[in-house]
Amino acid sequence: MASGLEQLPDDILLNIIAYVEVHPSPTLKDLRRLSRRFSVLVTPHLFSSFTSGAGSNSFISLRRCHAMISDISAHKTTVFKHTRSLRINMDQSSFTDDDMVLWTNLWTTFVVIMHSLTSFILDVYPETIDNARTARINNVIRIISSHRTLKDFALIICGGHPLPELSLQPLSGLHAFSLSWDLREHLNSNLTAEVSSLLGRCPNLERVSVGMIARHNMHWVLNPQPLDALIESWSLLKDPLKLRKLAIRGVTISSEDLISNIRHLRNLKDLAIESYHTLVDLGKIFDILRKEDIHLRNISITALHPPEIIEYISSFNGLERFFIESYDTRDDAPSLIHNLFSALQRHCATLSSLAIHIDRISSWQETSRKHIAENVGLFQVLEELDIHVHVSAEDVQLKNAEPLLAWLEIATRFPALRTIKIRPVRKGPGIEPSLRRISWDFRWQTVQDFRRKREFTFDIILHKY
Repeated sequence: MASGLEQLPDDILLNIIAYVEVHPSPTLKDLRRLSRRFSVLVTPHLFSSFTSGAGSNSFISLRRCHAMISDISAHKTTVFKHTRSLRINMDQSSFTDDDMVLWTNLWTTFVVIMHSLTSFILDVYPETIDNARTARINNVIRIISSHRTLKDFALIICGGHPLPELSLQPLSGLHAFSLSWDLREHLNSNLTAEVSSLLGRCPNLERVSVGMIARHNMHWVLNPQPLDALIESWSLLKDPLKLRKLAIRGVTISSEDLISNIRHLRNLKDLAIESYHTLVDLGKIFDILRKEDIHLRNISITALHPPEIIEYISSFNGLERFFIESYDTRDDAPSLIHNLFSALQRHCATLSSLAIHIDRISSWQETSRKHIAENVGLFQVLEELDIHVHVSAEDVQLKNAEPLLAWLEIATRFPALRTIKIRPVRKGPGIEPSLRRISWDFRWQTVQDFRRKREFTFDIILHKY
């Protein structure tokens, strides 16, 4: 097999490698063993991304640390020069202090030779890290920052309390920054100041994401993090940023935050605002965007009822992705849903992804299906449709598959559709845990029957409860 493949040009072999990356059978490791030529071609792909964790695998990880440090120091391996993306999990709950020294020594050794590194993700667990251990993590960050190639940095904080003295001071010049946390309170003043200072040292920022990791945890945050404290340094920047993407999750944001930083948002194309009890005044925010002629390409929101939102969507053309995940019954008015789909028709020539996540029994299921069915021919470039479909207990008992089949039939009429994602409605009267199993079996069988009887080219992704 190898001899025949050896004769193929590099570009064809690289296409084979790219296919294996997506369909990993055989694996890239298997291809690397075929021959020296395959090893040379596969190695950059195989080591372009590297993730290492700790925790329950700490013994194995530490044992490998010795061997890896030895090989790197002796220049026995050079594969990590290809690494562009590195993720380190700093959960050392089972580590002794000596273990921690070895673990951080590994990464200070590693990152020095990762000359192509562009992306770094750091997972930390504050409850297992004291000030001495934080100092060692700061040293890893310091060495990472020496890479002029580093453009993306993501910090993920899991635990019940804010992180002790973490320093982001060495970092600068980033193009993308992400901060996610799962804490029972807002960030401490030190970390807030560190983030704000870092954002002020990155004049080429294009993408910023800050906020809670999981929506279901937002309700117990009594003192949510304000956005203005994190972006305070933007007011000191001499030139405006060319920010293209801003994602905010469970963080308080006011219209004043936008007004005071509007010069940095002139190029904004992607805006995601997710909130819970920290619900922001989305109406005022979208009114500002409309008045400033800032035309988004991607919109992700958790409320629709403020009238300024649909007014904004109706004010321009070119929207490519729209995502609504509503937890507010004020969004269920049929007239509001009608106005939304009327507004989306302005973007039918460009809209490629539409996600309507309404996880409750409401008028959304019937009204949205009716509007999409009537106007399906307008959306010539829609590639992804993501919706909640309600199949009731009565439907299951009577084997009435119409609610699901109606959506599948609509999907066959989209000429460019690649994927339809169908999620169950989990909240509402009559939806009991006992229904979930039989409902899943019924929906799964309905989809299988549809696959056998109809010809279509898109994928159907059926979600469980």
